[in-house]
Amino acid sequence: MKPRNLIFIITFAAIVPFAAHATDVNLNTGVDSNADTAIINVQPLAVQADANGEVEVTSTSTSPSQALDAARQAADSIVSNPGILPDSKWYFLKGWWEKIQLTFTFDSAHKAELENTFALKRVAEAQKLVEKGKADLAQQHLSQFKSALDGMNARVEKAKAQGKNADDLVQKLEITQQRQQDVLNNIYAKVPEQAKAGILNAMEQSSKGLENAVQQMQGTQEAQQLRARLQTHLDQGGDLELQIKEKLNERGVFQDIKSKIKAVEDNPSGISPVNQNTNQAGENTNGTNGE
Repeated sequence: MKPRNLIFIITFAAIVPFAAHATDVNLNTGVDSNADTAIINVQPLAVQADANGEVEVTSTSTSPSQALDAARQAADSIVSNPGILPDSKWYFLKGWWEKIQLTFTFDSAHKAELENTFALKRVAEAQKLVEKGKADLAQQHLSQFKSALDGMNARVEKAKAQGKNADDLVQKLEITQQRQQDVLNNIYAKVPEQAKAGILNAMEQSSKGLENAVQQMQGTQEAQQLRARLQTHLDQGGDLELQIKEKLNERGVFQDIKSKIKAVEDNPSGISPVNQNTNQAGENTNGTNGE
């Protein structure tokens, strides 16, 4: 074996455990990745014996509400400790490990959750950089945030085609997206004025990224309602959130939400009244000809 190849193998063997240690929290399980976990859905079993000595084995898998609670806790953990930051010379190891996780995650819905988790990590890393006085680096780093969102939407499209559970996936994605928005709100408050436009761009990308995912999985009406929930979330905040809402309104993020929702409710098929009348006229004509 050539010395160069041997060095590569030794280096890779040393890097993988280190990268696994640095990748923080897995959103799907709420389990710390220090345990070298990828996306593995473990179904615990409870073993009980009755008075006759009969053994009964039952599943103790988590309920949907418990899974969502775990997702919230995992998202909070990522925000508080995103791991290696972009100003570290070892940051490239994190990117390698994330690619390995995606490679060995075979379920498209879980891949979408992973990509959304990576997006949350990007904004959490940016927040830590801002706290270290590196606002310029943080703003540059947010370009990777959009890449993760694009990856999420591509996975969602595949999950939809494979008939995955839409409600479960969308709920988990929305939990992560809300934390993305909260972190971006904090960054917006701390960066210089000239950097605020870039943070607003990231907020808009976060909102539209999830909205596109919801539209693919559940339809236009649910996507519009999602945007309305984001608006309500900002309405319930303080002066900062109201200022951000006003800025996003100027960009058209919340423009005419109520009217769009009502339009979808009145016409869920999405066909314009003119086209509906034309189709009906065509059907009537065909019916007459058939007679």
